[in-house]
Amino acid sequence: MDEGRRLGDTARRTNRALTRRQFVRHFGVVAGGLLALPAFAACTRNAPPPTVAPEGPPETAVDPATPSVSGRSAFREGTALKLLLAGSAAPAADDALRALATEWGREQGVAVTIETVGNAALRARLATPGGTAGVDIVGCRDNLPWLHADLFADLSAEAEGLGAALGGYYDAPAAQARVAGVWRAIPFSVVPSAVIYRTDWLKAVGASAFPTTTDGLLKLGKALKAAGHPFGAPAGRSADDPRALWYAVLWAFGGRVTEADGRTIAINTPETAAAIEWARGFWSEACLAEGLMWDDSGNNLAYADAQIAATQNGPGLYLKLKQEAPEIAAVSALAPFPAGPAGQAAPVTTRAHALLKTSANADAARAFLLWLGQRAQTERYLDAGGGAIVAALRAFEDSPVWARDPQLRAFLAAASAGRWVGWPAAPSRAADDTDAHFVVVDMFARVFVGKNVQLSIGEAETALRGIYAS
Repeated sequence: MDEGRRLGDTARRTNRALTRRQFVRHFGVVAGGLLALPAFAACTRNAPPPTVAPEGPPETAVDPATPSVSGRSAFREGTALKLLLAGSAAPAADDALRALATEWGREQGVAVTIETVGNAALRARLATPGGTAGVDIVGCRDNLPWLHADLFADLSAEAEGLGAALGGYYDAPAAQARVAGVWRAIPFSVVPSAVIYRTDWLKAVGASAFPTTTDGLLKLGKALKAAGHPFGAPAGRSADDPRALWYAVLWAFGGRVTEADGRTIAINTPETAAAIEWARGFWSEACLAEGLMWDDSGNNLAYADAQIAATQNGPGLYLKLKQEAPEIAAVSALAPFPAGPAGQAAPVTTRAHALLKTSANADAARAFLLWLGQRAQTERYLDAGGGAIVAALRAFEDSPVWARDPQLRAFLAAASAGRWVGWPAAPSRAADDTDAHFVVVDMFARVFVGKNVQLSIGEAETALRGIYAS
């Protein structure tokens, strides 16, 4: 379907209101936690070495002294909430979330505290007995709701209510938060990736637009490299960019790690071989060889230094260029990774909020998360992110942030087509371990340095059988 038409249809489908009373009647949410809600507005992986988000302020305490707007709180006196979150891709959005929590806490007479840690530290806290003592709400990256489902309460009524009111969730955040049919977290945001490229260098080799197919990308890549402007393809053992690119290539040709049952190893197929054969040609004829040695900042630096014509990246590079190198941003554009014979998709990072079963303040936590998910609050969060973050709900495709710079809409398309590591199977610890051990990335990289395609696939299959058998 035409992307513009689909986005428009989504906006029209969700242009309706859902009142608190309708929500409670339809979904049976605990009434005590919703009394303070206004009407709904209209509608980490365990990779070695771990990627640790920058540490935010250790704790942000909300002063509840300001009386609530209604003059009373729906919650008992002395109610407090503590959130344990990891820093996101946009520090300004994190600041906006803290400000929103401050407002809600003051209005409801609830003391809200936010503790911000790195992704690796948050994972460690969840895995450590007593590591979340005193915490009510946990921010979950990617498949944490699956890995720790036993710790998290059922948020199905809240997640389904927000989804119904706001156009439904993208596939990837929904898959990561809904565990065996139960919503163990409420999806909140997505960080997708797209190709950033130099429009002036494309024009110089006769291209008027970025290609939409892998065949077109190979043809363009050859021309750009011949002109001294190679593609920057990360292929080393870093946590984010290599997997974003090479999973996209694998999926574009119909490859997959397992079948949908999550048990049948499916890497050794003609589709995987076709993906690697394409990648081998692309690497040798279009790419900069240094990509094998890059960490997640290597391609960013190479693009900013005009060493490469294009690279797969999250929103951060483009947004930073707009601030710090506007002359490069002015000749840069964004596009989703091209489609192959099996279509177009790439991994996305997802974030969601879960309620711990041990919380002594569950009603307040549920009420806060419902309030946070409403349009007015989420719009403020997205606006502060400046395009670095996509909402998990489709209704926000018409948010003002996307109109301010139409280039950023490439990330909306990428979020819509985004998948999770382990697709088409449900998220799992085995899929997490596959990612942590770089099985897919290494399968491609071995071929780039001369290994036979079938031998490299065989090594990947052996590694997968060991992971999925454990």
